[in-house]
Amino acid sequence: MKFRNVGLVALVVTAIVGCDRGNHDGARVTQSGSGGGAAADPWNTPAPAKDPLKKPLLWKVEKDGNTSYLLGTIHVGVDPTSRLPDVVWQKLDEKPIFAMETDLSDASKLEVKRSDGTTLEDEIGPEYWKKLEDALGAKEASAMLPMKPMIPATLLSLRGLPKTAPMDGVLHGRASNAHKQIVYLEALEVQSKMLDKWMNARALK
Repeated sequence: MKFRNVGLVALVVTAIVGCDRGNHDGARVTQSGSGGGAAADPWNTPAPAKDPLKKPLLWKVEKDGNTSYLLGTIHVGVDPTSRLPDVVWQKLDEKPIFAMETDLSDASKLEVKRSDGTTLEDEIGPEYWKKLEDALGAKEASAMLPMKPMIPATLLSLRGLPKTAPMDGVLHGRASNAHKQIVYLEALEVQSKMLDKWMNARALK
């Protein structure tokens, strides 16, 4: 489970920004050029050094003889493979059911583009548009013109975070590979309405 604002960011990132799955482990693939240099083998890259968190946000919940575990996650910025301690994976593997906030595979259905005939620059005004260009770069800011404020607001909130595999996605993948029952706690439509309400021009400014 995630804190709500982190979940909303994860949903937008999955829908628009995406995750650079091809380069999470730091591998670099180079083509052989005229000099005859061989390309690096992307499948022969050392695993990241383990540096497990000493106090993961892991809670144990007991009721009527049943035990569940709640894990606080962040979508990007903390590598799950190297930072989540063994106890997290053990508890995940023990349980037959895995629950997460929402189905991120449906994120492409989010309404992220404007439909009122205006641009993002029109909505936030020239002063804040200049600030956005300074923050993202003119080219990337220009790509935001037809977008709702939720997209650039999310991009700004992620600046400075390390590129990592999505923690929730990795956990979901492990549960799926183990053929566990997957439960989603909120429908995509609910989260979409939350994004429209709170990730607005005021939040962007």
